[in-house]
Amino acid sequence: VEYLQDDKRILKDDVKNDKDQGKGEQTLFVDVTEEYLELGKKLVGTVSDEEEYEKEGNTYSVDGKNVVLDYSESERSVSTAMQTNKLTASALLICTCVIWGIQPMFAKFVVREMSPIPMVSIRYTIVALTLFAMLAWRGEKLLPPRRTWPALFTMGILGVCINNVTQFTGLQYSTVTNFTIIATLTPIVTALLSFVLIHERLHRLQWLGICSSLCGALYLLSNGSLAAILTLSFNIGDVLFFTSQVAWALYSIIVVRIIDDVSPFAIVAWSGLLGSLTTAAGAAYFGHFELPSLLSPLALGSYLFVIFAGGLIAMIFWNKGTGIVGPSQAAVFMNIMPLVGIVCGILFLDEHFLAAQAVGGVLILSGVYLTTQYRTVAYRLAKYFTRRQRKRQPLR
Repeated sequence: VEYLQDDKRILKDDVKNDKDQGKGEQTLFVDVTEEYLELGKKLVGTVSDEEEYEKEGNTYSVDGKNVVLDYSESERSVSTAMQTNKLTASALLICTCVIWGIQPMFAKFVVREMSPIPMVSIRYTIVALTLFAMLAWRGEKLLPPRRTWPALFTMGILGVCINNVTQFTGLQYSTVTNFTIIATLTPIVTALLSFVLIHERLHRLQWLGICSSLCGALYLLSNGSLAAILTLSFNIGDVLFFTSQVAWALYSIIVVRIIDDVSPFAIVAWSGLLGSLTTAAGAAYFGHFELPSLLSPLALGSYLFVIFAGGLIAMIFWNKGTGIVGPSQAAVFMNIMPLVGIVCGILFLDEHFLAAQAVGGVLILSGVYLTTQYRTVAYRLAKYFTRRQRKRQPLR
């Protein structure tokens, strides 16, 4: 079992044992992640310890984060454990996206009685302190390297001050349905900003997905009205939702630069603490930090859900699930959020699902799938056209 990057390197291995030669036709798709590599070492041993393999012979082909391995008896135990891990990861990611799909509804209950700025500041202070306690309990280093402080401070501004404040403020003007649909734009905005800022190359299918999602977002923001597009008469809440996704995309790009120096939990803890303190200080300076005298039971319960379920449990589940299946496959589960948000909005907030939301949602989700799963789509298209070409060739 080898850990392979996305650069599509080819490993060649040969089966020495004649008993395994007849099993070369069977293949096993294995997700290549660090966790699977460690699991393979425990159950089978490293490649150099296996007598049946050597570094020449059969071709191991890599497609994105999947590698096709010759199926042999020595790999059965690994494959069984991997399938169990994938089921666990899927369950964690589904739970995460259901929580995040429900969270806007609870946030809307809170912003009816509490200003978004203190709501965000208190939330991330509690989340950060809880994560610091977890890091200390696990014996991890609390203080990050000095060179990462500017990045952590910037991430706090983007992830807390801009992303969360604009989200919760937007819920005062727009619907939960629109929020959950626009939130699925995150992979699109991240890919587009990565192309502009760090010159990351994009596949033609990714460009098609970006165009589809942006058209869907424009259709949703304008409520399907050409006049609204020409006059830029958009709902301020929807504009704030879109702004929050841009801020989160920038946050995600910065994460890549410091992830090797700071653990994921420490990144969230420090950026959350710095962002919440900066947001609170800025709001207090301008006289906008107002705490409510007393929250109703509904608002208080909703706020606790936003803090602990949406801020802590979902984040832990997401990090664990993404670590097993990889970010590209995890992004597919984000499509659950709009469905959950739409159902919650209709059942509990008396919202209506309009035609513009349906059309915009389909365009956005289709674009997100193309952008995040372009390798799979490209492979299936190539396979389809290759078969058609072979059928057209005359027999000799």
